[in-house]
Amino acid sequence: MPRFVVLINTNQDAENGKTPDPEFLKELSAYHSRVAKSGHLLWSDGLHPSGHDGVRMTWDGKAWSDSKGPFPNPETLLGGYSILRCKDLAEVQQLIKDGPALANEKGTVEIRRLADIEDFPAEILTEEMKAHALEMKKTMWANATSGQ
Repeated sequence: MPRFVVLINTNQDAENGKTPDPEFLKELSAYHSRVAKSGHLLWSDGLHPSGHDGVRMTWDGKAWSDSKGPFPNPETLLGGYSILRCKDLAEVQQLIKDGPALANEKGTVEIRRLADIEDFPAEILTEEMKAHALEMKKTMWANATSGQ
């Protein structure tokens, strides 16, 4: 079943370090519990404001340059993400609509399908590449759940 990343934009209040209303957080927690127990929610995290250890790295073709946060235009910045496993895009959209409204009353949620090894053309995908991708997923999962 395909996986999707849900990218949730932030706002000026969140960029300024204001935490959401406790009632919203309670609703969001209950929603995440329901979606996780249904098998759809694989992972979800919020992001610190861009001024809290945020950096943009730009490659100009020869070298990297860094720009430290905070960044302008908070409505274009990410405030959090979720990874969902759903049968199709319509199911993801319905799950988002069934959840609590965004804490900032207005905002944007972007949904993108995650590319998987099976998405590569069969003529270039070797069994070795498939095995390596599976092994990497196991390693990443172990890293994510190790508590370190």
